[in-house]
Amino acid sequence: MRISQRRFLLGGIVVMFLLIGCGSNAGSGASPSPTGMPPTLAVTLQVGAASYQAGSLISVTIKNQSTQAIYFADHRTNCTVLLLERQVASSWEPVALCKLMIMTRLHSLKAGEVLEVKLTTSNQWATGIYRARLDYSFKSDSGVGASTIVYSSSFRLV
Repeated sequence: MRISQRRFLLGGIVVMFLLIGCGSNAGSGASPSPTGMPPTLAVTLQVGAASYQAGSLISVTIKNQSTQAIYFADHRTNCTVLLLERQVASSWEPVALCKLMIMTRLHSLKAGEVLEVKLTTSNQWATGIYRARLDYSFKSDSGVGASTIVYSSSFRLV
């Protein structure tokens, strides 16, 4: 009788480990995304066009799709809140950094809000592939290095 109980107990333990190994996301709080679809980002950058002429305005829309406010500094490209980067070989280089001797200001965007940023290009800008970058945080008092970075899709300057 003892041998049967031990076998039953051992079999139960083996079955339990097999079931645990299968795993389940039911209580994890993660919402599965449809197959092949990337998860939705909390903050996105959307470029207005796939290409722009040198000397024209570039339009980039910041969308805060999160449930809380985001904070970001200016003093980036053309002294705006966005940093434009140009692809050079396999790396990205910043373009038209702010050289005004003014204090950097902190800006915010509430949950669900949208902000359109217009960047003026000049004829001196090199043609090529560009992207916009936003460094943001969910805390207004976060220091350097504590931010999240989001990029736009790339676009051409012709």
